Amino acid sequence: MNDAAIKELLDKYLTETLTADEVLQFRQLLEDEAQMQVLDAQLKELFDFQLQQEYSLPEIDQRIEQHVMSAIHHELPKPLYRRMPVRQWMAASAVILLLILAGGGYYLSTRQLPTQNVKVLADIQPGRNGAMLTLADGKTIVLDSLRNGTVALQGGQVVQVQNGALLYNGEGNEVVYNTVSTPNGRQYRLVLPDGTKVWLNAGSSIHYPLLFRGDKRSVEISGEAYFEVAADAAMPFVVTIDKKELIEVLGTSFNIKAYKEENGIAATLLEGRIRVAKNMLLQPGQQAVLRDGTTMVNNPDPEKVIAWKNNLFDFDDSDLNEVMHQIARWYDIEVVYAGYQPNIQFTGKISRNMTLKNLLNTLAVSGVKCQLEDRKLIVFP
Repeated sequence: MNDAAIKELLDKYLTETLTADEVLQFRQLLEDEAQMQVLDAQLKELFDFQLQQEYSLPEIDQRIEQHVMSAIHHELPKPLYRRMPVRQWMAASAVILLLILAGGGYYLSTRQLPTQNVKVLADIQPGRNGAMLTLADGKTIVLDSLRNGTVALQGGQVVQVQNGALLYNGEGNEVVYNTVSTPNGRQYRLVLPDGTKVWLNAGSSIHYPLLFRGDKRSVEISGEAYFEVAADAAMPFVVTIDKKELIEVLGTSFNIKAYKEENGIAATLLEGRIRVAKNMLLQPGQQAVLRDGTTMVNNPDPEKVIAWKNNLFDFDDSDLNEVMHQIARWYDIEVVYAGYQPNIQFTGKISRNMTLKNLLNTLAVSGVKCQLEDRKLIVFP
């Protein structure tokens, strides 16, 4: 089947106009690795376009796994989020993307999933855009629902909100500090006075001056943040964590993850160059992990590292503990284990727009058993 024919099938799938014969062709396509590569490329292009347009991804309910399982085989295969053979995973990931884009789309089966593993009395909505701004005098301003306009005057600069982001206009005339913090269940974006762009994940903060002076631009963070640093070779950008200067930057894009509960700091370079712990120079694509006085360098998947910035959970090669940390922060819940922690390894990407119940039903496919009581999630062996 040529590329045009695959594109036609994809278009008909998304508009729910497949004939019975075309449904069969589509299933055969999902099992052909060569043709799957073409379809996968087309899906990624569509998916990236939707994200760039800030498309509100629909909630994905339990029918996602139902559809994936039935589309690949007539019998229930291994759970989607456990490791699959490459061919099955390519097919599964494609169907997930199709369902994300089509909002549920076309179903080939009515087989039920093991949702009895999940007990939820009251659903919890996903996190959203929002933060708290603390001014130099200690006054706090909730940014969650502010409309475009001026928020405050600080150090000779006008503090404004524009399209859900905080930014500064004007020439600073004194060194005063602001802090932007995101509680669990919130994320936010801001532009520092020097033009550096910052994205804060849930449970994070950044403390910064409104006027950079001296031989460096120093900010302090906690939690997780993604930076696109404005270039200034004469004044390097320095990131401090727990009162220690750990990252020195010369105009670049990078991500820092420094949640205390995750026992370590991970600095990942996407573009440019950064120096970590004063003596380690990273190349694009490298990640330095600082833990217990030692530093390791590895090469992670950059898309996974910044998936949160693109409003996605990326659970590739993640264990249950890592997945639950992300869920706890985004949905602002407490996670506890009733007994030992199950040894489950996950694979896959999921929109962060879905409700907690729908997410838990998705994870139930891989054997996760849990019960939500108010804002406490109990995970069972």
